[in-house]
Amino acid sequence: MEHSQYHDLATKLHSLESQIASANDKIGEVAEMLSQRMKSKMKPTVDQWKGLVSHKLSLTSPYPGTEVERLPLAKEHIAWKSKIEEYAPPIFDNQDIPHLDPVTPEGLKFNHLDSEGVDRTSVSGRYNVVGGFPRNPKGRTGLGGRGNLPRWGPNKMSITIVSRYKEKQTKNSQMPGGIVNKDGQPVLEILLLKMEGSSHYVFPQGFLAPNETTRHSHQRVILDLCFDYNNMNKHQQKPLLDSIDTAFKQYKEITRTYMDDSMNTDNAWIEITVVSVHDTDNKMSSTFQHGRGVEDVEWHAITEKPNLHNNMSLMLKKTLTMLKAYNPYMTDLVVDPGTSSSQKEEEGATP
Repeated sequence: MEHSQYHDLATKLHSLESQIASANDKIGEVAEMLSQRMKSKMKPTVDQWKGLVSHKLSLTSPYPGTEVERLPLAKEHIAWKSKIEEYAPPIFDNQDIPHLDPVTPEGLKFNHLDSEGVDRTSVSGRYNVVGGFPRNPKGRTGLGGRGNLPRWGPNKMSITIVSRYKEKQTKNSQMPGGIVNKDGQPVLEILLLKMEGSSHYVFPQGFLAPNETTRHSHQRVILDLCFDYNNMNKHQQKPLLDSIDTAFKQYKEITRTYMDDSMNTDNAWIEITVVSVHDTDNKMSSTFQHGRGVEDVEWHAITEKPNLHNNMSLMLKKTLTMLKAYNPYMTDLVVDPGTSSSQKEEEGATP
């Protein structure tokens, strides 16, 4: 697996990804509102998760990292088919970030894989292009331009949820101690990052490079962000690649979807591919070396809710359901409010 060809582009993209993680801290109140709305409903199923990707965070002001205010929109005016007299939202292109597309989108081959290997198709289907500008398939956002995003139209992002079973600690580290269970279910450890300038954890995530397969992008992002792969020598790289390849044998796509995000605009938006990689044999290295823009990397035991953004919490819930692991989010729906969320862990059992 050859990664050096993506080094230059990855360096440019890391600053964008760090900004996205940092800017998402500004939408906590909206995320909490959505979370409370979820809690009032019946126990969610895996299929219901798809319907939770909405178009609400994309309407929030000010735009992340700026004082730019969106044009306020009534609910009935979000759809493009709804006519608004003199719809003229402010235009914003952040000139302090390395955009990957030209200043104007004219000439770009939208709704296609272009000659440079950039995938400009959308998971939402064919989107409209008016006056050379692509239109957000979910509707108006009250802001034109690219904002903080690198490309016009869909910006493809790979999000990887890496998991392993939490093992019981023993005095003899060479002897397996069994898997930690809670409420009769195995406890997972999830690989989480904290980006510089952010107070929340995120999963390894990065933008898709031109001509890059989705699977390769998930591997590259882990290598770059968690291990600073390009600054390792070849002697260090080989065993790491072997451990990543082994873990990726348990690679399963969870969803491809539009992502409601405060970075989205009328003309640029984020689309994600979320995958689960379960390290069955705990072979992936835990000797982390922080990549560019990364403040912390850790294996986080999911015995309680980690400090994730609401949209990433939904991804984690789906993974826990899929792997039949202990799910602390279910206590919101089935546990009496006065009951403590701290419960005794049962160790040494197998799933």
